[in-house]
Amino acid sequence: MKPPWLRSGLTLGCMAVLACVGPGPSQSDTFRSRLGFELDLEPGWKHVDPDASEYALLGHPNLEGVDPRFLRTMVEQLNAGAFELLIRTPVGSMAQNVAIRARTVALPTRLSTLLDICEALPRDLEPKFGRRLPPPSCEYRTVAGLRATYIEIEGAIAGTTNLQYQIQRTPDVVVAITATAIDSQVDVIRREFEAMVRSIRGLDAAQ
Repeated sequence: MKPPWLRSGLTLGCMAVLACVGPGPSQSDTFRSRLGFELDLEPGWKHVDPDASEYALLGHPNLEGVDPRFLRTMVEQLNAGAFELLIRTPVGSMAQNVAIRARTVALPTRLSTLLDICEALPRDLEPKFGRRLPPPSCEYRTVAGLRATYIEIEGAIAGTTNLQYQIQRTPDVVVAITATAIDSQVDVIRREFEAMVRSIRGLDAAQ
């Protein structure tokens, strides 16, 4: 069974097929999370206000084979404000994005445990994604002075990649920050995502 800390964000890779409709996103260059921290937005990135926007699931052809219950759950969570969403200027019908949420879990403390979990991760996600997945890359990193894991794995939609930090904010709270990139632009999105993560401040403040 996939451990709880992995449930906190990897499946949000399906957000590659969610687009904002209705009022436009905020124009601030600084994103202030309701979780009590902030980061600097890279050019072209915007915060989508869930109170002023609606969301629609786009009928992208690569969705064939993805479990519709999985997609429906992600849409419901987004509409309910279960996580915060940053979007980049869409390419075609695919909105590249960063999803942010907190979970009450703890990261594995041993590298061997992390690597074992990552080795098993494709088997857990393949039934949801409807295709075989290559092994992900997984490692420990530090974000804003806090211990974190970093994972790259194929997204729910063929032709996308998920880039995810899970940051141990307190002994029992993890902040998951997951970017979804179209494979043709993954190097650009990775560079922008890393810049935004490096700019995080206030993550170690009391919640």
